[in-house]
Amino acid sequence: MIKDLKSIYRFGVVSAVLPILFLVIVYIIKDYLLIDYIHVLAAALWLGCNLFMGFIAYRIIRDIGDKEKVDITIRLLPLTLFFIPSITLTTVIAGYILAFYVHLFSYSLFVYLPIIILSTILLLLSFVYYVRNSIGIIKILKAKSNVKKLISLSMMNFRVAAVQLIFQVVIIFFMAYVVIIL
Repeated sequence: MIKDLKSIYRFGVVSAVLPILFLVIVYIIKDYLLIDYIHVLAAALWLGCNLFMGFIAYRIIRDIGDKEKVDITIRLLPLTLFFIPSITLTTVIAGYILAFYVHLFSYSLFVYLPIIILSTILLLLSFVYYVRNSIGIIKILKAKSNVKKLISLSMMNFRVAAVQLIFQVVIIFFMAYVVIIL
């Protein structure tokens, strides 16, 4: 199990660092077209992860045995502990950089307030739930105890993915509205 955790950490750290590193490099060179590309690509990856976890995997995992649930949870740890929080942060930061670049915040509060609120909620969901639950899962794995609690935390991550997906669709609606009225 400890060997599995080492590979989870190794893969997870790489998957977390790369999106942020790309964003930092592109921000330093001030290429706003590439920042837009990173924003859209990161958002698409994030949306895809949440679609997979929140609707596809959730419907499969809820009907299988506990041992299989634990195995799937372990395999998803790099995604839930590292990648999704990183891609969330990358998407939101790139979006804010672009908003400042196009002077979005000079428009009325009605235009940008829903986007700020929704992106803050999405950040909180990623860091409060995914990270906290995934750390709890790792603690349970290390102690080799309480499989029911591990499964409960894992299932909560799947439900959070579904909620995030819904919020993402809503924020895309608001962003499309902003693009049309600007």
